[in-house]
Amino acid sequence: MKSNRTRLFLLLSIPLICLIAIMAYRDPAPMTFRPNSTPKQFSDFSTPDSFVLDKIPYMDLIRMIAKYRDERQEVINNQFSGTGPGQYGANFEDSRYFYISLQTLEGFVDHIKKQVLNNHLNVEFSGIRIYPIVYPNSGSSSYFSSIPSIYRNHASVAFAPTYMSENGYAIDFDPDLYIANPNGPGNIPKNLEMQDTQSVASFLTATFGSSQGGFISVQDHTWLCPPPLCVNAAGLKNSDIICPDNACEY
Repeated sequence: MKSNRTRLFLLLSIPLICLIAIMAYRDPAPMTFRPNSTPKQFSDFSTPDSFVLDKIPYMDLIRMIAKYRDERQEVINNQFSGTGPGQYGANFEDSRYFYISLQTLEGFVDHIKKQVLNNHLNVEFSGIRIYPIVYPNSGSSSYFSSIPSIYRNHASVAFAPTYMSENGYAIDFDPDLYIANPNGPGNIPKNLEMQDTQSVASFLTATFGSSQGGFISVQDHTWLCPPPLCVNAAGLKNSDIICPDNACEY
C-alpha cells in the first residue's frame, strides 16, 4: 500500500515539476533595471505615485562613463579613424553623449498619445525603445539634408514608441499605421516586424502602401557631442579627470 501511495505521489508531482521548470525557463516580461534590488515589472509603475527613482552612486556613474570611453568609443575611433575606404577621416572621434530637449521629448510623447486616440487604436502607448543609429554620410533626401554635416558618420539614438503585448513584451508600433478592426471598436497597429515569408517589397507595401517604403513615427534628431564640441558636459569632463584612460577599475 505504501509503495502504491509513493508511486501516486511521484506521478502527481511530475506535472508540477514540469510547470515550475517551464515558468523558470520562460523569457520574463521586460523589466526596469534597478541595481542592488529585485527588478521591478513595468506594472509596478502603473501610476505616477508608484514610481521610485533609483539614484546612481556618483562614482559608479563616472566609472561607467569612463568605461564606455575606454572600451567602446576608443575601439570605434581606432576602427574608423583613417583615410582609407570605409574610414571617416584621420581625426574622427565618435559621439560621447546624446541630448534631447524636454520640449522635444514631451512633444514626441504627446504626439504619439494623441495619434493613438485619434486613430482609435486598441493598444496603449506604454514606452519607448531606444535604437542606437549612425547618421549616413551620403544621400539626397530632405531627411539627409536635415542632418548637420558634422553629425554624419556619428552615432546617435532613435526613439520608437511601443505598446505592451498580452504576453508582456514591448512591441514597436506606429500610431498612424494600422488596420481597421472589423470585430471591434479598436483599430489594430500594423506589425512592423518583417516576416520570414515576406520579401522586402511586399513588407514595405503591406506596411506603408508602397514598395519604396514611407515615413515612420520615430524621433531621432538629438543633439550630439562629436568632439571637440563636447561642452558643458560635467559627466564627461569629470570622468576624464577622475578616470583618465584605463586608470579606474571597471
